[in-house]
Amino acid sequence: MYVGEVAKILRASDAKVFYDEYEQASLWGKDLYQHLDWVYRRAARYCVIFVSADYARKVWTSHEARSAQARALREGYEYILPARFDDTEIPGLRDTVAFIDLRTTTHSELAALILAKLNNVEYSPAENNRFLAVPQDTKDRDELLRVRPPAWEFLLFGGILKQGIQEHDGAWRDHRAGYAPQTTTYASEAEADRFLTNRMTDLVSIIENLDRLISSISVEEIFGPPGVPGDAGGIEHFASRIVNSYKEMLDWTSSVRGAAVPVLLKHKRELVAHFTDSSIRDIRILIEKIVHDVEEYAQLCGAGSTDPYVMDWSLILKEDKNLIAAVVKESARVARSISS
Repeated sequence: MYVGEVAKILRASDAKVFYDEYEQASLWGKDLYQHLDWVYRRAARYCVIFVSADYARKVWTSHEARSAQARALREGYEYILPARFDDTEIPGLRDTVAFIDLRTTTHSELAALILAKLNNVEYSPAENNRFLAVPQDTKDRDELLRVRPPAWEFLLFGGILKQGIQEHDGAWRDHRAGYAPQTTTYASEAEADRFLTNRMTDLVSIIENLDRLISSISVEEIFGPPGVPGDAGGIEHFASRIVNSYKEMLDWTSSVRGAAVPVLLKHKRELVAHFTDSSIRDIRILIEKIVHDVEEYAQLCGAGSTDPYVMDWSLILKEDKNLIAAVVKESARVARSISS
């Protein structure tokens, strides 16, 4: 059988191959719909589709093709490698995509082409130390995703976080300096007080969203279990959401400080603006630790170490009880003045 012979050659060449005849024991009892979706959307480096009339008719192959196409769309590189036994049209597979014609290609020739494709992006320690630090820009990130060296998932995660923090460096410096451009004017004391109360409620929502994000993420789901590649799209999404929460806190503080309020509300406004201080600081400290850990782990992997490496990335945003008490006290003073 053509496909079986290709798989046999690849396996003999130490390439990791997902081929149903090799997976009967591991697939036994699994929910194939979920498992095959995971394989084709997250675990594989490439997906070779053997196009034929039989392939188009089968239910499972249609499911596999949809999962592979979703992965190709998300990651933007030539993940799907078509190999044609005939000219059958496969939904979602454009006829402009280059393919290998199996009518004129032997199984050993196809296996050699697949190995060449794999070797073209295989990490080689001799390349230099390019992949021992997090990517500094988009070009570095694209190269990391192209080559996918050891620990690439963690380097990608740390790089997106570091770049995201750097993009908002100006806003962070404003935050530290207590500066904010004026955005809104409240002439009424009651109206200004309502604004500050509403802003405190908004901050609770921002923090709750971040807590939900972190608690809902499965590390294995995005970084991959041991020996299995991670999900680049999931990693980018997770990291960008953390950066977005950080930005929301900076923007929140700026909106509070930028509000022109009557004299009665100025002290309360300044107290409320400090609510994000500890959270912003803790997020920055966490990201610095993540970058340090992933770079140290990449260096160990690059040196050939297989020892376990523990990374503790917990984030617990604590309330400043003294600050809360001060705001409650000031709020009571403001309420008495407004009502009198």
